[in-house]
Amino acid sequence: MENLPGWERGPMAILSLPVSDSLRSTIASKTMVHRAPSKYRKSICGDTDIPPEGKSCTVSLEAASGWQWDGWKIIRDLTVADLNLSFNASHGKYLYFFVGEPSAAQKKANAGETHKSSGADIYRVNGQSLLAQCDEVFYRSFDKVLAVRGSYNGPATVTPE
Repeated sequence: MENLPGWERGPMAILSLPVSDSLRSTIASKTMVHRAPSKYRKSICGDTDIPPEGKSCTVSLEAASGWQWDGWKIIRDLTVADLNLSFNASHGKYLYFFVGEPSAAQKKANAGETHKSSGADIYRVNGQSLLAQCDEVFYRSFDKVLAVRGSYNGPATVTPE
């Protein structure tokens, strides 16, 4: 991906850091990719009949219930450098997106992708739409992943995997 840092080495590469203004403008021009188990399709997009070529719809992607203490999820969530310690209702609730279509290496490196079961849907969201609605956005350069505090409710294209 042009103009997007990634695959840096060293301990800082695994942290999800707040997005800078320059990175924000680059992300706005990209497509964000989120993967979720198909069993949640109806609650996410209100429809269970998605053709193989995909369908545009309004989605409601909700972050998990907070820090998840099982396996890779706790590592994933605790590496978000979220210094806003207000502990409001969305603190510790992060929704994850690949910046662009993930490569096989990105999927393998991403703990959330490594342990998911088959039968997933892919949600593609315009970066500008995502950034317009989400203030708390963090970027992990190691695998080019965005962590968004809270949720995303807006247009997307859903495709069965």
